[in-house]
Amino acid sequence: MSSKCKILLSGGWGYSNLGDDAILVSSIRLIRDLIENPEITVISFDPQQTEETLCDSSIKIVRSAHRSGFGDFPYYELNAYLKSPYLKFSRGVVRRITSRVLGFIRSFYLSKFESFQCEDLDETFAQTDLFIMSGGGYFNSWKTMLASRMWELNAACRNHKKTIVIGQTLGPFLPDQFDAVKFALCDVDVISVRDPQSVADLQTMGYDARLSPDLALYDVSDVTAGLYAGIIPGGMTPKEIDNLVEVFKSGELKDFPIKLIVTRLYREDVRIVDRMKNRLEREGFQIYLCVHDSYNTMLSDILSCRFMVSRNLHGLILAYRAGVPILCVNNERKFIGFMEQIKRPEFCLNLAESTPEEISERINEILADSRESVKQELSEQVFDHFQQCLKIVNVLK
Repeated sequence: MSSKCKILLSGGWGYSNLGDDAILVSSIRLIRDLIENPEITVISFDPQQTEETLCDSSIKIVRSAHRSGFGDFPYYELNAYLKSPYLKFSRGVVRRITSRVLGFIRSFYLSKFESFQCEDLDETFAQTDLFIMSGGGYFNSWKTMLASRMWELNAACRNHKKTIVIGQTLGPFLPDQFDAVKFALCDVDVISVRDPQSVADLQTMGYDARLSPDLALYDVSDVTAGLYAGIIPGGMTPKEIDNLVEVFKSGELKDFPIKLIVTRLYREDVRIVDRMKNRLEREGFQIYLCVHDSYNTMLSDILSCRFMVSRNLHGLILAYRAGVPILCVNNERKFIGFMEQIKRPEFCLNLAESTPEEISERINEILADSRESVKQELSEQVFDHFQQCLKIVNVLK
């Protein structure tokens, strides 16, 4: 190994998901805290966006296989705000067309991903010492992304590079993807995931995966209690919005000014937050709409809140690690896993199935909750776990 340890870091960067940038920032901090003299290269779908997030000239940023192989098409899959084109056809029509195209990609490409051509990125793999596929929920049935993830793992394998997969939520996968994923993971030195269901899925594949908290929990702080009620609507339905508005119309909550925060710059998220803003303004609330193009400005809005109600995972994590009380209104598996890790499973609700009275009661409970936070303990667990993974591949200070 050279005097500078060359680290190649991959993850869900450059997809206009500002919450996932928290994982990137924490991953880089962990690497620098644990590896002597690291030379870090980051793989990103949008290198310019990631460069603006990091503002660190010592870190090289390269274009991902996902971008090289599929161009701007994934922006349309995500319906990224200010990135994907407006089309004359309805999204339903386009989905039917693209599902056929992606069906071909799935049947042909997933079994022959070795033939994918990314010469510049392949050269980057050849020159690295350690490949780290870091956190996020991007290793799943999303077909173009899955193909690109598999290409990265194959590139590390054929270049004989030590490989760590850490902080991921893996899956769910479609039945015809299962064997391809199992094969792609076979040469990974260490696999670590952030939720119990991913551990179970990997055990079904025959892999002994480790469980660790989300890497973004490494960076913890304490902030002065803010003035605002924070809401991150994410993918809230009209019924869920109505339920939450009814909550704020009653009791002490009606006196809070409200910040509506967007953590994913997707058109649907922006539309939903705008719909909720209009609904709350009709009820006479003081609303601040927070749509940012950078992780740092989004974070400052989260830290200004007295409490946070969120359907977005990293909105919850960023608030929690700073000591802002949180109510999770999404019961998908990675959300349940996180709320269990912080020993607050009772503060995870299905917003559509909960009454306004139940939601209001939970918000009052999180504001009155005097139990000791486990955020420092989780931060130490992230550090220790990352350190153990590096020991296995023999890369440490």
